[in-house]
Amino acid sequence: MNARERTNAILHYQNADHVPVVHFGYWSELLDKWLAEGHITEEERKGYWDGSPADNAISGRLGFDFCWTCQCGAAHDLFPGFAYERLETFPDGSYTYRNHSGLIERAYPGVDSIPMTIGTTLTGREAWESLYKDKLTWKPERVNPDAVKALAARQDEIDIPLGLHVGSYYGKVRDMLGVEELAYL
Repeated sequence: MNARERTNAILHYQNADHVPVVHFGYWSELLDKWLAEGHITEEERKGYWDGSPADNAISGRLGFDFCWTCQCGAAHDLFPGFAYERLETFPDGSYTYRNHSGLIERAYPGVDSIPMTIGTTLTGREAWESLYKDKLTWKPERVNPDAVKALAARQDEIDIPLGLHVGSYYGKVRDMLGVEELAYL
């Protein structure tokens, strides 16, 4: 079985030779560490993005079947998103900013990880109506039909599942509210 057949079987409750071993990409800090330790080459580090030949080489050595994020999709985030806005800089070099989802986050220099959520722009019904509702309304511009056609045209040459990414039910709400505010819901 190839990775696509295996994944399709599992998703349809059928037998497979093994459960697919899948990853969701690597943090750039980890790739830098692997490069420094000699686990990956400079070419692989420079050529890495989800689904790239470098990703496939690294993933294969680690025992993964494929990267789950090799897909195309619609603009499932706020459309358009909020403009990035740097809000405050602190003596240690850290800073707060508003991201494209409206979260207010704090980032630290040299740290490439999930930033700390400080607050959200989505503070109630008025913010929803005036700042968010239209950004979540369906618009044909949200889908790039050429990207979908290009992925479909490759289906016979690749053996991984073809995905049409439409976002994460939990993740998109979390991205607008933050984990703490989402927990209050």
